[in-house]
Amino acid sequence: LVANERNQSHFTAIIDRGKKETYFFLVMELVGKSLADLKNQRPERVFSISTGLGASIQCLEACQDLHKYGFIHRDLKPANYACGLGDKKHVVYILDFGIARRILNDKNELKTPRVSVRFKGTIPFASIACHKGIEMGPKDDCESWYYLMLDLT
Repeated sequence: LVANERNQSHFTAIIDRGKKETYFFLVMELVGKSLADLKNQRPERVFSISTGLGASIQCLEACQDLHKYGFIHRDLKPANYACGLGDKKHVVYILDFGIARRILNDKNELKTPRVSVRFKGTIPFASIACHKGIEMGPKDDCESWYYLMLDLT
């Protein structure tokens, strides 16, 4: 909610990127604690309903933005979202694109689904299709977001 009012992105700024011998690197803007860490610091390890729903809405907005760019995350969970710092402390950022996948081909059309795939993600937040070894798409990120929302509220 706050991010939209201020017209701020749910993606951190990229400071630098490159390649060193056998690995690629990406340096991103520093953010605060993850939603998982913040939740675990709370009494009884739960957010209030309003905090949980507000954070969940921003998580969904971030997921939708990622889908607009033609990618799926495949590992949505509270540990992969963090709050900003300073004047951005009310903005939730999406993190960890290590197993994200491009879902569009060179013609900006949906790629043909693979017949079977290995499990990707985190068991409690993974979609049913993911558990069954079925190619994941945007709907699976949405299902994972639903489990994330239940966890945050």
